[in-house]
Amino acid sequence: MLFLRLSRIAIGAAVLFALLCAFVAPCAAAERVPIVITVLPSARHVDAEALRDAVSRDLGVEVLAPDDPAASSVALVITVGEDEARGELAVARRNGDNVLIRRVAIPRDVQELQQAAVFLIGNIARDEAWDLVGAIRPRPVEPPAPEPTKVTHAPAPKRLWLGVSAEGNLAFMPSGDDACLLNASAISVSGFVCMRDGRDYPALPAVDPAGAENQRIVPGKSDEVSGGLVFGNARFSLSADYAMSDDFLLGVRAGYTSATYPGQRVAPFGHLSLEARGTYLIGSQPLAHAGTSFAIAFGAGVAETSAHVSVTVLETGVDGGTRAEAWRIAGPWFVAAGTGVRFAPTDSTALIVLPLRYLRVRQRWDARLVRTGNRDADRIRLNERAASGHAQVMRLLRSPS
Repeated sequence: MLFLRLSRIAIGAAVLFALLCAFVAPCAAAERVPIVITVLPSARHVDAEALRDAVSRDLGVEVLAPDDPAASSVALVITVGEDEARGELAVARRNGDNVLIRRVAIPRDVQELQQAAVFLIGNIARDEAWDLVGAIRPRPVEPPAPEPTKVTHAPAPKRLWLGVSAEGNLAFMPSGDDACLLNASAISVSGFVCMRDGRDYPALPAVDPAGAENQRIVPGKSDEVSGGLVFGNARFSLSADYAMSDDFLLGVRAGYTSATYPGQRVAPFGHLSLEARGTYLIGSQPLAHAGTSFAIAFGAGVAETSAHVSVTVLETGVDGGTRAEAWRIAGPWFVAAGTGVRFAPTDSTALIVLPLRYLRVRQRWDARLVRTGNRDADRIRLNERAASGHAQVMRLLRSPS
């Protein structure tokens, strides 16, 4: 009787052990089944080796490459690729004839792309583990599926910017003698033209046909220009810039030039200022958000570039000489380049400061500004140089839709 009871106890223990092996051991094994991850050539932004290491740490399983000798015996294969036409990252799970594909939009940041791939592989691999356990025992009721992961894209650049700008010129004034003296044809021999008391000096032929005022100037004795940097024009403009990318602006400026030549001896260009300009910004997506970035600007346009200095002119019969202004006039064509910074306190407001902008000004040939009498030589000689300080305030008008 005792032997019969002991036998029943032994048989019950054996059955219980068998059941535990049937339910627990396969589940543990399922959780540790190795997987193979294949990264397709289309996934050119995904680091395959780093991805396998990250998934191995996340799932706690061995992750094999497709060329691993042991990969041929693994049933669970996961493939990663990028569908550039649809802008999606795709992860496919194949186990025999069963295929499951999950997709998300491709993040713009490479690190976020790698994290998204790890997340999708972990999600799809855990589904496979549940399938293996479900073959042994009924699958429990699953909680509602979580909301799809929202991939945050990098902010797009702001497109159309309107602004106002101010600029002050420093002109490189050349040296010269007899700045106000004219030759017998009433043409400047120095490349300068002079003004005195708000009028052309010496007087124009219409006012002084005989050139008496010019004849009173003592040559080689006065009206000498020393040369150097002098203050020139100031420009005030309205601007419109379009963001061609998240770090490059292309725009135009139109405005007013102050302190232009007031006389009539040389036909002035006037107060109009026009410029086309490109601005390249160095930084991490500087047009997409607030912050400070380095700016390189280059442009071309039309505007008068002029400056003047005070000279003393000795005249026959006049004691102490006469004070006059010697003007140097260049333009209208110019090219310019400069560097500075762009400071954006918000994502829709910015200030660009170019503390030093170099201008190369093309002087149109004018028969009344002749030194050598050779037109080609005068074209070369009358290429002027100037420097300027520039500040521009910009406001976003329209973002991309």
